[in-house]
Amino acid sequence: MAKLSVLQTEKNIKAGKIQPIYFLTGKENYFHDRLIKLLKGNLFSDAGSMSLNLNVFYGTENSQAEMISACMAYPMLADRRLIIVKNFNKMNITDVESMEKYIAKPINSTVLVLSAEESGKTKIFQTLKNKVETVSCDPIPEYKLNEWIFGFYNAKNIHIERQAAQFLVNQIGSNLLVIENEIEKIVNFKNDESKITIDDLIQTTGASKQANIFTLQNALAGKQLGLSLKISKNLIESGENINGIIAILFAFYKKVMIVSSLKALGKNRREIGDETKFGDFQLKNIFPVTERFSQKQIGNIIQLLKNLDIDIKTSSVTEKHAINMLCYNICNI
Repeated sequence: MAKLSVLQTEKNIKAGKIQPIYFLTGKENYFHDRLIKLLKGNLFSDAGSMSLNLNVFYGTENSQAEMISACMAYPMLADRRLIIVKNFNKMNITDVESMEKYIAKPINSTVLVLSAEESGKTKIFQTLKNKVETVSCDPIPEYKLNEWIFGFYNAKNIHIERQAAQFLVNQIGSNLLVIENEIEKIVNFKNDESKITIDDLIQTTGASKQANIFTLQNALAGKQLGLSLKISKNLIESGENINGIIAILFAFYKKVMIVSSLKALGKNRREIGDETKFGDFQLKNIFPVTERFSQKQIGNIIQLLKNLDIDIKTSSVTEKHAINMLCYNICNI
């Protein structure tokens, strides 16, 4: 059987098209957890029925016999049981024949979810791929996250501007659970169906600090000392951890150095985008910085950030003084 996407599987489950066996494979645990949560919500009407009919096994701890035995049991106060096996690829399948028989003819009153970070090469895994609904839970590459957010949430009638999607990626990274929490927070904040914008992100509590770091990043890139000092002061006084500020700035200037180095080799913007996999929104912010700072100056900024990280961890310098000196040094480099 062909692999299905998480989104298509979600649609099927919500439509009541629930399969007796699911094989979830891939290293993005967010997708595994999301589908399992959805199945729980659709199979059980309350916590009581779920507690009677849910079993969670682990391939590193439980046996094949325990799994099959749970699958054969009848549901109580519910139409179906839900059996979840995490790390299924690590389970010792001692009786291949009985496992294949169950795959060929599963119990209709049981939903078996086999969750594995990677698919094995044994006969059982080949049988699973051929006979049951296999769902791809592979991680989304960072350079594709912007498009994934845009497509994934638009399919759910949650519309988000492309720049807002890229903003989330730049400031949060690739943690899909954090991205989901931020988007849900914004949807609740807006309380309408209009598009999510960068301004919406800034107005929500969780995104405002990140947005201010993003603004500080831009102020430093533009050598705006007064604005940089004002933003950094607000960040420190609002409780933002200076280590987080350093980490975000360090990641940004590393990207600036990469782009600057490729420009020096004569590569144009399209070639740089293809090679680095940086999105258009990222390159739009990075290119002006490579024009204001030489490679040597960018290297000096990176070294300033490394030194500041050491000073914060090893000396008695205050965070306020340290961030002020960083702003002054970068804007006057």
